[in-house]
Amino acid sequence: MLTLGKAFIWDGHVWFVLSKTDIASGRVLCVNITSFYGGCGDDECILEHCDYSWIHENYKSVVAFSRARLWDAVKVEMAIKQGLVKCPWQGDVPKKTVTKVAESALKSKGLSKEKKIFLL
Repeated sequence: MLTLGKAFIWDGHVWFVLSKTDIASGRVLCVNITSFYGGCGDDECILEHCDYSWIHENYKSVVAFSRARLWDAVKVEMAIKQGLVKCPWQGDVPKKTVTKVAESALKSKGLSKEKKIFLL
């Protein structure tokens, strides 16, 4: 079963599980970490190295709420187990960071209401 903070690499970015698996749909809400730069539309939740060691020191990253996805939890878990997607060597996103991101997500303008429901 996927746990909160489970991290994996997809399309060149670290993604992680931000919600528990929804019993009715079997889906989880996943978000990705991306580079922070001036004019970045996804600037509601800035992360630094102290939040997750995958992020380089003295380098800010953001959670791209606008790109959040609802994925089938079983398929994500199988892709990880089968090595179709890799996991970062730094491991999963720490619980305190998952909590920080989830709190920002609930206030986010970039995350749809449909996806916010998965956090409640």
